[in-house]
Amino acid sequence: MMHSLFSNDPQYEERPAWRWLKSPATWAVCCVLILMLLYAVRQQASGPGLGNNVTETAVQVAALPTSMDTPEDATATPTPAQACMPTPAVTATATSTPRPVAYSPPTRIRIPKINVDADVEEVGYEIKTENGKRVTVWNVAAFAAGFHRGSAYPGHPGNTIIAAHNNIRGRVFRHLVDVLPGDDIYLYVGEQEFHYIVSQRLLMQEKHMTEEIRRENARWIEPTSDERLTLISCWPFIRPDYRVVVIAFPPQEQQVGSDS
Repeated sequence: MMHSLFSNDPQYEERPAWRWLKSPATWAVCCVLILMLLYAVRQQASGPGLGNNVTETAVQVAALPTSMDTPEDATATPTPAQACMPTPAVTATATSTPRPVAYSPPTRIRIPKINVDADVEEVGYEIKTENGKRVTVWNVAAFAAGFHRGSAYPGHPGNTIIAAHNNIRGRVFRHLVDVLPGDDIYLYVGEQEFHYIVSQRLLMQEKHMTEEIRRENARWIEPTSDERLTLISCWPFIRPDYRVVVIAFPPQEQQVGSDS
């Protein structure tokens, strides 16, 4: 017996194709599909903008300094600021050299300002009578500078006194009047050098002056409590009635003086 695919049974009666739309289940499936389609379209439309925001945020975060601890097995990479920082230099502490001390008279004097480089000889004094009074007159070395016996040795507290002629017997201090405050003077005891810096240059009249003024002038060759060097010569070249007195101190004891 041949069986027909379409039964004549009333329950299998042929229905039109559009009638499936009346089913609630069909509508539910259609709504789900429509919603999925709309979601996909929205994702496609917003995708590039979201990607840009993510990228921009990542760049901004990467530019910020980090305070995170570095893992023990990671190699630290110096930042540009660290790479440019100079290595601290080790600075040696400056120490002052003690001033030497002499135990004998100076043997040489050098004054670069007036091109003096001369031997120094020790000289004494004589007691003479002037106008009925006894006065002390210091000898002056010939062709050398004369160190006053009994004055201070270089490097010791006291007044180191050296005198020389201006217009005779070598003219060693011919231009002493041109030495001014700030100029350098060097004494030598053998090979040991003693540096002084001029503080004052004085001009004072000596001849034909009263005893009181001459005593006042003489105070510049008296002993002192500080270390100093005093140079003396007569002036001017013709009729030297004046005395040139130059006062100098070691650099560490330099005093502000005057030129008069």
